Amino acid sequence: MVRPKGIAIDSMNNVYVADAATEVVQLFNDKAKLLLFFGGNRGTPDSLYLPAGLHITNDPEMMAAMAPRIARNFDVKYVIVAVSQYGKNRISIFGFGSPK
Repeated sequence: MVRPKGIAIDSMNNVYVADAATEVVQLFNDKAKLLLFFGGNRGTPDSLYLPAGLHITNDPEMMAAMAPRIARNFDVKYVIVAVSQYGKNRISIFGFGSPK
């Protein structure tokens, strides 16, 4: 990490860190092993621009609101909301889950 700006922990004790310098969210397990990262600044819908905050939820209302945007063969456990400091899409929503 170069410039961590936001942190969140999910129900499985995974730690998410928004790094403003690299413009990605990094996902670590409870033993601090890097599992994956997502985001970046590529001009695509999943791009992040100086991410500054994170929120993880499995709130039933949020999950119901996201249901029409989720592939039918994918089981989302919770959603991750990342907030960027600038750019066209300042709020990005990602799903965490697995194929059904």
